[in-house]
Amino acid sequence: RGARLVIGLDPVAERLALARRFGADLALDTRALTGPDLVGRVREACPPGGADAVIEVCGMPGALVDGVQMLRTGGRYAVAGVVFPGADITLDANVLVARCLTVRGVHNYHPRHLVQAVDFVHRHRRTLPLGALVDARFALAELDTAFARAAERRVLRAAVVP
Repeated sequence: RGARLVIGLDPVAERLALARRFGADLALDTRALTGPDLVGRVREACPPGGADAVIEVCGMPGALVDGVQMLRTGGRYAVAGVVFPGADITLDANVLVARCLTVRGVHNYHPRHLVQAVDFVHRHRRTLPLGALVDARFALAELDTAFARAAERRVLRAAVVP
């Protein structure tokens, strides 16, 4: 969508490698860099004052606190992965006001977004390693195993093939 610099953050080495294959300019291991060090590395990569936008899709409430710190003044934060009750965080709300940040929750999608996604896949099917996103296939009878492997982060995306 025209981003000048894309940074991916993840604790799983295989997913960081996949992010690079998809064109991420920088892929940072969140096991090796945490808290202020991770925030500092992202802000350093995004001069002069931090990232224009941060998108949370990991489902870890604590990531929001660091993500807010990664933003430049006037930056925008899309929160999409924290979709369960009790995802409480402690955040200095002054940071939101003083730095004029926009935080927006994103849940579900409009049907036109599905059309856009299918068009994207069709357009890039030869230039992006889209097949690598599904790294395990399971029969319908193995549904519980598929969910367990995904929860254990042993697979990125499991396909259930009837």
